[in-house]
Formats: sequence, structure tokens, C-alpha cells
Amino acid sequence: MVNKRIYSTVLLAVLGGILISFLVQQTVWVQYYYTVHILFEYCCIFIALMIFVVMWYTYEQKPDIGQILGPIFLIIAIYNLFHMLSETNFIVLVRLMEATVFLIITTQFNINMNKWPALMLSIFFAFGSAGLIALHPNLISSYFYNNNMIPAGFTFIFLILLGTILSSYNIKNKLQQRDKVTYCYILIALVISAISNFSFVLSQTANGLFNIQAHILRIIYYYFLFKGIFVSTVVYPYEKMERFNRDMNEILNNLPVALSIYGADYKMFFVNKKAQSLFGYEDKELVGLNDQEILKKIYENEAQHIIRKLSKEHMVIKNHLCNFKNNWGNSVKVSIDAYRLANGDSICIFDEAQEVQALDYMQFQTQTIVNSIHNPLLLFDKNNKVLLCNEACTDFIERDARDIIGENMEDFEKLINMNTPEEDYKCLIGANAGSVFQASFTSSSGCEKELLVQKTSITNIDGDVIGSIIVGTDVTLMKKEQQRFQQNEKLVVLGQMATGIVHEIRNPLTAIKGFSQIITYICHDNKINECAHLINKETDRLNKVVTDFLKFAKPRIPVLEKVPINEIIRSLHMMIETNSYVKNINLTITLHEEDKIVWVDAEQIKQVILNIVQNAMEAMSDLEKPELSISTGYSSVSDEVYVKISDNGKGMSEEDIIRVGTPFFTTKDNGTGLGLSICYQIVREHRGRIEIESELGRGTSFIIFLPRCNDNKIRIA
Repeated sequence: MVNKRIYSTVLLAVLGGILISFLVQQTVWVQYYYTVHILFEYCCIFIALMIFVVMWYTYEQKPDIGQILGPIFLIIAIYNLFHMLSETNFIVLVRLMEATVFLIITTQFNINMNKWPALMLSIFFAFGSAGLIALHPNLISSYFYNNNMIPAGFTFIFLILLGTILSSYNIKNKLQQRDKVTYCYILIALVISAISNFSFVLSQTANGLFNIQAHILRIIYYYFLFKGIFVSTVVYPYEKMERFNRDMNEILNNLPVALSIYGADYKMFFVNKKAQSLFGYEDKELVGLNDQEILKKIYENEAQHIIRKLSKEHMVIKNHLCNFKNNWGNSVKVSIDAYRLANGDSICIFDEAQEVQALDYMQFQTQTIVNSIHNPLLLFDKNNKVLLCNEACTDFIERDARDIIGENMEDFEKLINMNTPEEDYKCLIGANAGSVFQASFTSSSGCEKELLVQKTSITNIDGDVIGSIIVGTDVTLMKKEQQRFQQNEKLVVLGQMATGIVHEIRNPLTAIKGFSQIITYICHDNKINECAHLINKETDRLNKVVTDFLKFAKPRIPVLEKVPINEIIRSLHMMIETNSYVKNINLTITLHEEDKIVWVDAEQIKQVILNIVQNAMEAMSDLEKPELSISTGYSSVSDEVYVKISDNGKGMSEEDIIRVGTPFFTTKDNGTGLGLSICYQIVREHRGRIEIESELGRGTSFIIFLPRCNDNKIRIA
């Protein structure tokens, strides 16, 4: 369809040009040759200059062909002008430059140059080459005249036809592009120019029909060339902009939110369909009004329009609540978000406040439900970024929600110093989750916490993973209880072992001690008596170990009574203070303001305290400034009374802390390792526990927890 239109246009243009040529030849050409010729040439010069002006003012917008096409048309206009003012035949150069134009247009040849240097270069080239030819006219005349017209003409027509063929080949694929109308005009001008140049070559005289036809067809293809360039640089971009505006208006009108746009002059120039239905006005009733007129027409109790506030205060205004009265007289409360664009325009987006409040209420309900879950909970998106966390989570990790939300998994792990095995971490960040694994971390207060973690994927209706939920369970106390249970099992086993072997040791021990005493009485050798005395001493020490074993295996049944915990410490004060003074230890005793009552065997608890105090003093034997502190307190969480004994001695490693209380385990050179085992057993018999806090090189704290006396609870039998 396009090709037929091109062929018909070319045919009509050529036939019209031939007809006009015939009429001009028969009427005014012979009599007014010079005037008509000047008129034809000025038409070409005018069109060439118009093309140059269009290209000049669209130079930056047409970086492909515009930056070289405009200067070439200026050169063509200058050549035409020299052709008018000089007897030299510049028309040959003009037509060669025209062929060059077609090649440039169809090949999309581009060059990057500022337009002012390009202008200076084209003027210099045009006047320089024209001046050179004007000074040496024989450069052209000797070739095209003096009986050389026919060979020169064939050479000329060969070059023109070659350029036409190349241009036609380049342009054929461009006819299918969206701006094919531009290339249709270029192709029409290309074909007519070839015919015009052919007529120029065939013209033998100035008054001949071919010469007149060459001039008229030249004007015609200049016209089509100008039309094609004008359409591509002015008309088509304008149509493209209009089409874009129509598409954009359609998009904005189909948005589910109400929207209005204001210019930098505070005048509304667009309001979409949703906003029109919200206000109750059509766009023609609102577009063109400034902010003050809009304020009077719609808004209630607003001293200043949102756009005016936006320009004075912020680039963005969020959730601005206001009331307005629509065209039906109804008052509506809306929430407005306003944005300032880079070009000075402003956009207002309206939401009915009820819908916004409903969404906020839904989010509040969601947060309330999540906060009602006692386990720590985190909600992640598909990129493993935290979207939501509950209060149990913030309390557990001792961080504010604003420090957590928005963090990705890796940053969150660093934030809470989480220690997760590599395989468990892969499960934690993986898309497909569901297994339970263990993790530990250090809270901001320095407490070590253990938890079990389970990750569950969140999918949409299509089965695609859109996020995940991580739920943790605090197992810190359970882990400690498990360790204590394992310790108790060790004690039970060792107690049973002690019961079995203690009697087997004591009988031969009695015999050894008796014979050593007999040797002392019947022998008068000092050397032998010294050895017998050493045997007697070592049997006493071994007998003490056996006795401790019996206490451990079959402890004495405690005689329970109500005793204030502070009273127990006061009764030991003098003894502990004396030993501290002798060993040059700085002693600090701090008693809780409330003297809580415990149901204990006071003598056994004193034995435990003295044993631990003695160990603490021995641990500080090498220090220059040893410090010992004893304090009492009450834990309302577990309803327990505690005695804390702390020293600044050498401390213990984590492995030693786990083994403390095991019979025969000791860090002292001459210890038996049974003292703390007995202490653990006594405290356990009182339904209490002993906890240890220690760090190598910084000291150790033993904390004895005992249940507070409560008559409503079952007493220890």
C-alpha cells in the first residue's frame, strides 16, 4: 500500500513537472528567461536555507543525521547563491552535494560535533571551494563544455545513478519503521532528483525543454525533501509526544488511586478519573485553577493548600489529613501524599482516611496478634530482610524493633552476635526451610542465651515463596538444668561407688594404723619410729578421705529449721574475717535489706559456705591485692534466696566449670576433690543449686541458691 502511494506520487509529480515545463517554455521562458531562472534558483535557495534552519534549531535533538545534514544544506544554499551571482557553472557541485545528502539521510551517518564549530567549518568550506572555483572557472567549464558535454554528462549521470541506487537500497528497509512517512517523502525526493539530474544532462540549450524540466523537478524534490525532514524533526516528535501524553493520561486515569498534578505556577493541569469521582467535578471544572481557587472550591478549614506547603517546606509530604467538600455537598476526610518533581511540578495522591485507617488498624491487629505469641518471632521477606518482629523477640535479644526491622539475615546475625553452625545457617537463609536447629548468641547485656529455631516458608496462592517466619524457643534454662542433671548423675554413680569401696579400705587401714602404733611402743630405733610416725600420719589422712567418702555416700539427714539467711552469714562473720585478716585479704560482706527466711540445716549450710570461702582464699594466695566479697540477695523470678561468694583469683576455664563438683576433681595441688562434691550434695538435699560464674585471670563467683521458706509449700522431709 505504501509503495503504490509512492509510485503514484512520483508519477504525478513528474507529469506535473513536465506539463509545467512545457507551459513555461511556451509562455515566459524565452522572453523572461533571466527572471524566471532567478526565481527558480531562489526557490531552491529558500528551501535549502529552511532545511538548514530546522536542522540548526533541532541540532541537539537530532544527534544522528542532524549534525551533518544542516551544514551540508547551508553549503548547497551557498553554492546556489554563487551559481546565481557568477557565470561559473556551480550547478554541478550543487547536484553532487544533493546526492551526498541522500546518502547521508539513508545511511544514518552521524558525527558528534558542536553546532558552532560545524557552522564555521561548513561556511569556510563552502566559501573556500566556491572562491577557488570562481578564481579558476576552467576546472568545471573545461570538463562540461568545449564539446565534452556528452562524456561529462554520462560521468555525471553515472555518479548520480550510483548514489540513487545506494540510497534506494539503504532506504527500502526503513519504510517499515514507525516513522515510515518520513522515509516515504525522502524516497519520492530521491526518485524525482534522479529524473531531474537526467534531464539536466540531456539539456543541450538553456531554452530547451529538458533544462526547464530539470529546474522545475529540482524545486519539486526540494519540496519533498524539506517535507520529509520537517516531518521527522518537528511534526513526528510532536505527534510522538501527543501519543505519549494520551497513553500517560490513560494510564493515570486507570489508576486505582485519586491523583492530581500541579505545575510550577501552582495551577492544576491534570486530574484523573478517580479524583474526579472523589471530588464530584469533571476535569474541565478543575484544570487551570490555581491552588487558591482549588482551596476555596473544595477544601474545608485549610489555611494553605498542600502544594504551597510542599514548595515551602519539603520535597515530600506524607499522610496529610484534611477535610474537603465534594460537589454533592458531602464532607470527606482524606489522607494526601504530595511529591515535588525535578521539573517543579507536583503530584498529589488522595486516599480516603477511612481506608487508610482500616489498613493501619489491620496492621495494628497483626502486630497485636504477633505480640501475643510468647516465643520470639521474626517475619522475613523473600530477600531475607526483616519485616516484622514481636515483643518477645525484642525482649529476648534486648534490642529495639527499629534496630531489627529492615536488616537482612547476615546483618541480623552480626547484630546479636549469633553463633550458628554452617549447615544450620544454610538452612536459616535457605528458601526451603522447616527443620529445627540450635543457635546461641550474646545479648547486649552480655548474657549467653541458647534457643531452638524453626524456619517456615510463606507461599502465595501460586506456591511461590514470598517470605518466611522464624520462631525461636528459649532453652537457656533447660540447657543449664540438663548440665546439672548430668552432674547429679555423676554424683549418684560416684556415691554408689564410695559406699561399696569405703568399707573395704577402712578395715585394712585400721590394721595398718594399729601395727604402726605397736612399732612405736616396742621399737627404740629413731629411724624406725620416724617411719612409723609417718605411716600413722598418712593413715589418718587416708581415714579422713574415707570419712568424706562416707559423708558423700551417706550424708547426714539434715535437721531443718527456719533460719534467716543473713543470720547464717553473721554467725560466720568473725571466723571468715579472722582468716581474711591473717591472709591479708580484703573482705566485703553485703547483706540484703530484707532478711529472707530459708528452711535449712544451718550447720550444713555453714559447712558449704566455709568450704567455698576456703577455696576462694586459696585461689588468691598468689595475688598482691586479694579481694573476697560475700553478699546475700533474693530472686523474685525463681523465689529463691542466694549467697554469692566472689574472689578475684585465677579463675576457671569452661571445661573446669563443667567438672566442678565431680569427686576427686580438684585444681589444687593437695586437694582431694571431695569438698565441693559434698557441698553440691548438701545444697541439692536442700532443693537448691550452685551456679558458677568465672573467667580466667579475673576471678570466680559461686552462687548458692536456696528456696525461700513458704509454709504453703511442701517441706523437705
